[in-house]
Amino acid sequence: MNNSHAQESAQEVPLQAAPEVNEVSLTIKQLRSNPEAYALVAKRLHWDLTFRAFDIVSDNLTKFGNELGEEHRLALMELVGGFTLLAFGQKKGRYAYPLPTGMGKTQSIVAWCAALHGLEYTDISVAVAAGKVEALCQLKRDLISNGVPPEAIGLVHSYNYEAGQAGELLNGYASESSTRDNDDRQIMLVTHTRINKNNLSQFNQYQGNPRSLLIWDESLLVSEARVISHKQIKKSFGYRSPDLSPDCEAVKFFNEVIPVIDEELERQRLGGEAKVIRLPVLTGLEVDIIKRQVGKGPVEEVLRSFMDISQEPVRVAYTQQEGGLISYDLVVPPELETIAILDASYPIRDLEKMDKSIRLGGKFSQGMKQYEQVTIHHLKAAAGRESMTKDFSNARMENRKVCSEVCNLVADIPESEALIIFTFKQSEGSYGAKKNVDFKDQLRKDLRSSGININAKLEEGNSTVDRIVFLTWGQETSLSQYSYARHVVFAGVLHRGHLGLASSIAGQADDILSPITTSAIKEVLTSEIAHSVYQAMSRGSCRKIIGNQACKMDAWLIHNSEDIRPRIEQVMPGVKWVPWEGKHLTSTYTQQVITQTIIDYISGLPTSLDKVSISRLKKALGHTKVPRSTFTRAMGEALEDSSGWKMEGLSLVRYSGKDYFPEHE
Repeated sequence: MNNSHAQESAQEVPLQAAPEVNEVSLTIKQLRSNPEAYALVAKRLHWDLTFRAFDIVSDNLTKFGNELGEEHRLALMELVGGFTLLAFGQKKGRYAYPLPTGMGKTQSIVAWCAALHGLEYTDISVAVAAGKVEALCQLKRDLISNGVPPEAIGLVHSYNYEAGQAGELLNGYASESSTRDNDDRQIMLVTHTRINKNNLSQFNQYQGNPRSLLIWDESLLVSEARVISHKQIKKSFGYRSPDLSPDCEAVKFFNEVIPVIDEELERQRLGGEAKVIRLPVLTGLEVDIIKRQVGKGPVEEVLRSFMDISQEPVRVAYTQQEGGLISYDLVVPPELETIAILDASYPIRDLEKMDKSIRLGGKFSQGMKQYEQVTIHHLKAAAGRESMTKDFSNARMENRKVCSEVCNLVADIPESEALIIFTFKQSEGSYGAKKNVDFKDQLRKDLRSSGININAKLEEGNSTVDRIVFLTWGQETSLSQYSYARHVVFAGVLHRGHLGLASSIAGQADDILSPITTSAIKEVLTSEIAHSVYQAMSRGSCRKIIGNQACKMDAWLIHNSEDIRPRIEQVMPGVKWVPWEGKHLTSTYTQQVITQTIIDYISGLPTSLDKVSISRLKKALGHTKVPRSTFTRAMGEALEDSSGWKMEGLSLVRYSGKDYFPEHE
């Protein structure tokens, strides 16, 4: 603790209440032995830390080109103030701070840690958890550039490190080295996956005591789903059993348990309530013997996974997609009681809100960031992994409709504008995978064959950047280096399986028998898709903000329904949503949706504009391929609901009541 602050604070504390506050070497540990003195002194120290952090984050965001509105500034103050209250024990628990993307969550971490170090609060320590190693490496560099010495920062990862690799990282390499002797480092950086009950001492120890605060970047899901498809168990065993002795332990075990699961699934299908089942009791040695007998190939992977949970209480779950066994692990230990969660998706992510230990940390208005310059072009067609696998697997490009659609779109985007293309990771070819498809590679080949330079560069400030960036699901969070991209294109949208969602629902409630209905699974699925799409779009230029407006961006979304729209609009207020009439895929947009897009368009026209041609309107909304009769009906309905406009020839014209009802002059 800074001595001058201790002396200044001491003047405000009655000597009879706390005579030791006159000591220059006063520490928070000493103050805690006298509650009255601590309450008085800590109140002043909290404001010192919070205001210093607020000044740093405000200055940094302004240097990066942001213009901070009043609501934005208040939200940042509330966020860094929340860190302070939690770290000093004035507030206890797990709190979510849903600041919208691009508004300074990560920079708030940097600022608060820099203020903590600058004010010499050596008794307060913090751990920061993020999803990606490189995000932590960048965070370390940001901390150092804000005055925190390297020796105060711990960083733990298992990646390789070589000096000079920061520019072009190889797989398995990080741009900063992992550190040792972390117990004396005030600031600890760690990935989400390293946080578990077995690793507490690795990241949560500071000078022999638990750290004051854990800051969690992105969604906090305390459970990890474990799922085994019963259909795949039967297929795998059917494939393997002919090669095994009928008397071996593996054959006996699976011949006993498969009928038990069959019976339980049928009982639930007929309306029976779920229950925990216990499989035949085995010793650890017997489990290992069965795993060795089933083998180590990709086909047998399902059976080995089954054996890993065979001695735990498991639930048989029946869903509309499939049935199987579900279990879960609590991966965030309950000992971690003081957590600040920085998650822009919190308002729309149902799974996270199912965890009753998490409370809302502040009144963050989603309206503090408006998305009126962002347009989502929606092509209503199937885009899950199975549909994309079928499409991408076609031998002829004209039959790869999604690839062709993306190629035509990219060709139409001005060469001066950058874009991000999201697609799936390459299929790993494990048992049950229908095709081993490298989605990213196929897109590259098709774009190249369409005459598009996939290696084109653009000048961005003082840097040269890639015009076309390919990202896969799993990279939709944390990244900020592509915020120059004016377009985000979705060549496939991530859909989680129903069985996995059932397991996650039980895990988030920490109740293996938590009620899991078909409607609940569908709602959570919609929530997860909306979260993924929102985060992916936020890698582009809409993450940047000027005043209270997100920067201009177009998103091109292929998705089979409109179910995610209300959730997206909740976290992206003001966003425009228009149909995307594909040249290869057929959109199934309804007349009702087209009507609403017309209403939204004409209501947003400037008051100085009195006339707009129908052809211009159709082109602006992407309705050029809508059947004429459908568009005419939609236009008629739109004009009934939108006062101030009427049809006149091939244009819409603005009217006043006097113009429209001349008989009332």
